[in-house]
Amino acid sequence: MHGFIYEWTNSLNGLKYLGRHQGTPDDGYIGSGTIFKNSYNRHPETFTRTILWESNNTSTNEILQKEEEFLSLIPDDELYYGVNRKYYNQVRNSAGYTSEENPMRNPEVVARMMATREEIGTYKNPWEATVAKYGREEALLLNARGKIGNTFGTGNKGSIKSIEHKANIATSIQEMYATKKAAGIKNTSLGGRPRAIDYVTIVDIVKEYGFKDAAIKLEISVAALKGRYYNAVVALKKVM
Repeated sequence: MHGFIYEWTNSLNGLKYLGRHQGTPDDGYIGSGTIFKNSYNRHPETFTRTILWESNNTSTNEILQKEEEFLSLIPDDELYYGVNRKYYNQVRNSAGYTSEENPMRNPEVVARMMATREEIGTYKNPWEATVAKYGREEALLLNARGKIGNTFGTGNKGSIKSIEHKANIATSIQEMYATKKAAGIKNTSLGGRPRAIDYVTIVDIVKEYGFKDAAIKLEISVAALKGRYYNAVVALKKVM
């Protein structure tokens, strides 16, 4: 059986989609991810595909395992709902995800996913990596200590530790910006975290298409785009 692992890339926003197919690269298959398909169907001309792995003689289990090997390389924060979004993929398993049926609730899917990651030496998340490094008892102790003064939750919070924690974060941020400024680095990304589209690009897209069409291309709301466009214009004036 012929099969391959592919990766689509959207040139407009840089997002990628990784998937598998049992067939040939020229048989017309696009992909099955819901978010990816919606974006592709709106603007297929902005997508290009790369074949990451291909075999003329493969089984269903082999191609599933091969896909999960590639998916396991994607950091958690780069999945679609991560803080550093780089992929249309929502989860890192070969069964995919839908709102009606999350494959992570299927014991067989989870068992196969974990077996694959154990075999190739990767882990599902930072907690599993911590357990593997320190052992479960030590990991639980470290986790318990980390929860003291956790400013993001309500349980086991100490107000003094919370104030210290916030002060440490503020100091770290100030030091980071001071270091970047001393090195002559100017941040022209959108918002407070790295984004796929820089200020210059977003200004050019808005000027070419207008806010409504540009918002569709960038897959954000018009209101959000106007805010980012304004920030981009202000930031570019400062660095020019």
